[in-house]
Amino acid sequence: MFVKESRFTKKKIITTAIIASVFASIAIFIVAINIWPISDDTLDIGDTSDTADTSDTADISASSQPNYDFVIDPNVPVRNFVDKRYELVSLIFRLSEPGQRFIAPLVTDYHRRIDETFADFADHPAVTFVRQMNTRLSAPFDFAVSIYWNGYEFAFVDDTRWIVNPEISRWGSINFAREFLELLNDFYIVSSFGDFFYDNMDYYMEYSAIFANGVYRTFRVEWFEQFGLNPDYMRIIISPLIWDIGIAAWLEAENKNEKIVYAAVAAHKVRFDAFRTHYTIVHEFAHAIANPIADRWFDTDLHFWTLARSSAASLRTHYPISRTKAQEYVTRALTILYFQDNTDRSLQALFRGEHSMGFPNIAEVFDMLMRYLGRYEMIQGD
Repeated sequence: MFVKESRFTKKKIITTAIIASVFASIAIFIVAINIWPISDDTLDIGDTSDTADTSDTADISASSQPNYDFVIDPNVPVRNFVDKRYELVSLIFRLSEPGQRFIAPLVTDYHRRIDETFADFADHPAVTFVRQMNTRLSAPFDFAVSIYWNGYEFAFVDDTRWIVNPEISRWGSINFAREFLELLNDFYIVSSFGDFFYDNMDYYMEYSAIFANGVYRTFRVEWFEQFGLNPDYMRIIISPLIWDIGIAAWLEAENKNEKIVYAAVAAHKVRFDAFRTHYTIVHEFAHAIANPIADRWFDTDLHFWTLARSSAASLRTHYPISRTKAQEYVTRALTILYFQDNTDRSLQALFRGEHSMGFPNIAEVFDMLMRYLGRYEMIQGD
């Protein structure tokens, strides 16, 4: 017999069905997150290159609450890690591309302040000079480490081989670089950049304190002595103007123990990821050791040459030039060795991090480097 359901009964059934659906969804979600393949060893180190993709934009206030994973210790010695030379040259490059923001597309309070202060100098001859260059992200750093303040103006260091090396720099001849140096000195004077730099010293010291506590205090600079680098001549620079790139440079000396090696990293990155900043610093210093090794292997070892060429063709890489890819491979292998010797990071996690960045043969290159360095015990049985 057919019995007509009351309106109340229908509502009760509908309500029960909705509640059941909600609980079912929650149950599915719980099951999903419990079977999802998450590993404690998973590591995403990101790109530590000087060709990192900085096309995405964001509006991040420099005064926002930093997300530290460490405590600021007032007893940790702090010095200013921001370099006036690099900030000055980077500013000129920034002014040369007001739309794309060559140096840092991302905008912080500091970027706004510097843009407003120097907006009237966007057509200065130094800026126009840069605007007409065929350049790259490392060009400001290559120039900055090749000059010094002599008391009344910027001048070139004695050894200018770094800035005129065609395989490294985009500055070409020393005469071309001298032309820019003259314009840079004029920009420095007429723009009063020196006053701006010192007016913002508290800001630079704030970031220097963050860097000192989050990275520098755990950085094992003495580890590099075994490869011939002198800790007294290893220079770290943090820059609040650049974003998400790491850059290396080194200036040779007659006494190899006085070779000056630079590593630069974005200051803002340490606010949010101290480990990645640490990784970048080590990576950039490692270039000075690993590049010559990679060049020898690339020229004499057919297997390594093939390995570098094949992975340079990958769509995931930022290094389409085979020799550069070879240098990056050995540099990343040496960086992994540093973290194996000085931290409890998983070797496999470090491999996976580099693999995700377009270095599928990193474990094999690490194996080659360990044999080369006489550290074969690290890879036996792996």
